[in-house]
Amino acid sequence: MQKYKEIKLVRTSAPINVSADQLWGIVGLKFQHIGVWNRAIDDSTGSGESEHIGAPCGERSCDVAVSGYDTIEEKLTLYSDESREFAYKVLRGLPGFVLFAGNHWSVVAISPSQCSLKMEITMHVTRFTGTILGPMLKWSFIKSIKSAFEDLAVYAESGKVSGAKLARMAQLEKKKRAA
Repeated sequence: MQKYKEIKLVRTSAPINVSADQLWGIVGLKFQHIGVWNRAIDDSTGSGESEHIGAPCGERSCDVAVSGYDTIEEKLTLYSDESREFAYKVLRGLPGFVLFAGNHWSVVAISPSQCSLKMEITMHVTRFTGTILGPMLKWSFIKSIKSAFEDLAVYAESGKVSGAKLARMAQLEKKKRAA
């Protein structure tokens, strides 16, 4: 019997009105800068050399704006400019009942000026706590993915951050001034 319960999520964005290469430039070539456009990430940085050719870094650290999380550290496990895909696993920062979490992103061309982003998330959670809290965790991830797709589409199509990201940035600035 497995010592964990597996949770899988596969989500694809609505069509985004830029070329697949343009979107790859945002999510792949600038992998370490997800915090620029994603409302759930207050800040992100890359570090280390990657074992994957063309990857901008080997690891990414994200200050997460989601209740119950602080900083999440990730390591690239796959990166391909040619197929416009990457995968990473989370090294640190998830609740203790999450034994493993990984995400595989693929940019899929729809036409020369339109594409979508596909995310495939796999999590292994402890059998007992994971069974109880797994559905809440899954719902939280679904909500975060939907928001990330919205933020990415706005950023890719306009070059500007979404209203939700602007609001989060203003909230952070207000906290800084109050401190």
